[in-house]
Parts: sequence; C-alpha cells; structure tokens
Amino acid sequence: MMSSTELSDVAISTRARAMRNLDGLKFPHLCTTPELLEIMQQVTAVIQQIDPTVEVYKSMTTREREQLVAKRLISTNYHWTLPGRAVTISRDESISVMINEEDHIRVQALGPGFCSDEMARNLANFLHDLAEKLQFAFKKEFGYLASSLFNTGRGTRHSVMLHLVALGYDNKLPEILQALVDDGITIRGLYGEGSRPVGAYAQVSTTSASLAKFIGTCEYLIERERKARRELGQIVLEDKAKQALQFLNSSPRISLLDAFRVIGSLRWAASESLTGYPQDVSRLDRALAAINLLTGENEVHADGKRADGLRKMLL
Repeated sequence: MMSSTELSDVAISTRARAMRNLDGLKFPHLCTTPELLEIMQQVTAVIQQIDPTVEVYKSMTTREREQLVAKRLISTNYHWTLPGRAVTISRDESISVMINEEDHIRVQALGPGFCSDEMARNLANFLHDLAEKLQFAFKKEFGYLASSLFNTGRGTRHSVMLHLVALGYDNKLPEILQALVDDGITIRGLYGEGSRPVGAYAQVSTTSASLAKFIGTCEYLIERERKARRELGQIVLEDKAKQALQFLNSSPRISLLDAFRVIGSLRWAASESLTGYPQDVSRLDRALAAINLLTGENEVHADGKRADGLRKMLL
C-alpha cells in the first residue's frame, strides 16, 4: 500500500469505526434517563483516565454540532440534545467517541489521506485500552452484541473519503459505484449514513469485507480516477478551475452543493500544481470541512456567509 501522502490527490481522509456495548446493560433505546446518564458518566470517566487531555461535549451549540459533522467527528443522525449523550474528542481530533448513540460506545479513528492500516491499528489500540476498564457485551457465537443485528459481530466499519472528480465528469462514476455496491461495498456522501455522493465526493466503506480487500478496492478506485484525469487532460482541468475561481470571486451567495463543486475543481487543480490556483490540497480539504451545514440559518443568509467564508479561506 502506498503512503497516505502519495495518494492524497484522490484520498481525502480515512476512518475506522467500531461499536461496543457495556455488558449487562440495556441498549440505549431501551434505557431510562437515569440509566443513560450513568452510562455516560462511566464511559467519559474511563476515557478521561486513558487521555486526560480529551475534550468532552455533554452539550453543544448548533454551530459546534455542524462543525463536528463536517469534520466527520460525529454522525448526522446523532441525537445530541437527548439526555445522557456525550462526545469525547482527542486534542488532535484523531479519536472521537459518541456515547449513547445507537450503541453505548461508537469509537472513530480518523486520519488524513489514505491510511486504513494505520487507522485500524489506532482503533484497535484504543478499544484495547477501553476493554481494560470496561466489560463489553460479547457472546462467543455472535461476537460483540449491538442494538442492531446488522452490526453484531466485529462491529467495525472501515471507510475512505475519495475525490472522484474526473470519473464524475465523464459519467463513469455511477456504473463503477454500482459494481462496488454489488460486491458488498457501501457508497455514501460526505456526511455518512443518509447522505448521497455529491460533487464527486464519495465515502467508500465496508463492514463485511476484509481490510486487505477493502484497501485493494480503494486503490483500484484511486487508479481509475487518476487514469480518468489523465484522459481528460490539461485543457479540461484548466477550464474547470477557471470557471470555479470566477464563480467564487463573483458570487455573492454560494449554496452547499456549489461549494462542493468549487472546492472539487480547485482541489483537482491543486493536486496538479496548476499555476494561478491554490497549491495546497490540505488547504482545500480544510475548506471542505469548514463549509458547515448552517441548518439553523436562513438559506439566503447561509449562502452569503458561505461565499464570504470560502473567499477568506481560499483567496
């Protein structure tokens, strides 16, 4: 497997996620409020013992929630306003834990680029530390018990966020992604479950395939994307980048979908070191994480704030 840096032209970020439930306790959807609060206190206390610098969110503003979703640190369907919910995030944002989501514990290991081997190790190490202080619900014949039968067993999901701008441009992407779905690979959008691939950003993930097979699938997609970029050539790239920069400069308001497209074109230009455009791919990825959902804002006002914010970040 090539290094995450070598593959960062296509791979944006990598995540390994696992669920665990505490032995002898009801699943979150069956718990009373006092029981949820007790689970939250117990789990957060253990995590703080493992990492005293961890940040704990027992409540958050709508804007904080949107920023955490955009960074993929929490899921869009996490009911953070309900009793007994908490999120812990390591100082470098490499490990996040959602408490009392669908299960008692949802651990995520996150890293930039394509680094599935490393994230799998980080996840396993953190779960090992938790298991030294917490007793997890486990049955030999089933594996780790989950509130959903679909997640029972290993309870692990590996995912990589890919920027498939060239495959999306020449309409090859739907056919390729459907073939992966038929092979047991799940395709989602930037914000995970319930979101669709937009702006040529696709979260490729699996809960059933081996890690080696998943890595091979991602490497295949990356090579197909690189081949499609070579075939489209410099003229198409320059045209898309020019249109994106003009749109960014002149638009008083930019919708979320248009922001994906602008960043996508400029990210392609940056990966090819195209003169006259942002050169740092990681800078574009930070912008992608910063264009939060603004769900509590008036749509026109949100689009205006997004346009101003993108210009400050990228120009």
